[in-house]
Amino acid sequence: MVGVAMSETEKGEAEGGFINSILNPGRSISVWFFALGAWILLLGILNVLVMAHPSGKVSWVGFLSLGAFGEILFTETSGQGFHILGDSAFLTMGLVLIGLGAKGINTHFEGGMAAWLKNLFVNDYWLAMMNAEEGGWRKTFSSWLLAIGIIFYFYWGIAHTGWIDPGVYSVAAALIGFGIALFIMPAEDGEVAPMD
Repeated sequence: MVGVAMSETEKGEAEGGFINSILNPGRSISVWFFALGAWILLLGILNVLVMAHPSGKVSWVGFLSLGAFGEILFTETSGQGFHILGDSAFLTMGLVLIGLGAKGINTHFEGGMAAWLKNLFVNDYWLAMMNAEEGGWRKTFSSWLLAIGIIFYFYWGIAHTGWIDPGVYSVAAALIGFGIALFIMPAEDGEVAPMD
């Protein structure tokens, strides 16, 4: 029926379901949580060391709200240093996401976190970069796009302190996104796409 209000029990079940799905993420979401948390933690540490942007320290409240909250986006390198609330909240958010992701990875992957981390570097996917016969041209292009996108982002960040540059994000995100899309795309009609 349209226009009928939810009962208190239905509201509780809906909220409990959402909160439960965040606190106990599935297989794919666990990997995304872990990767996003690691990236946030990297940016947070670089910001504390005044290496995230050439203009100085980033005010995460201003940056994430596109200037709507917080007086300024950047502070001078020699001026006001540590944004205790912004930096602490950003680093905490990264640690929470890493924790949730690691919990899900330990639950859903055989061998837990150690086996998953080993599988990131030791697998047949990276062998396809040099030999298209390992997984076909689709896998070869996919692995090269991922590698180029990741290397580009880290090179630009290290060489130009451009860790939060929107231009760098747009290039790296396009390369990594197409690499992931090619990887999960089924090779033939009816074939099941690999999700992890």
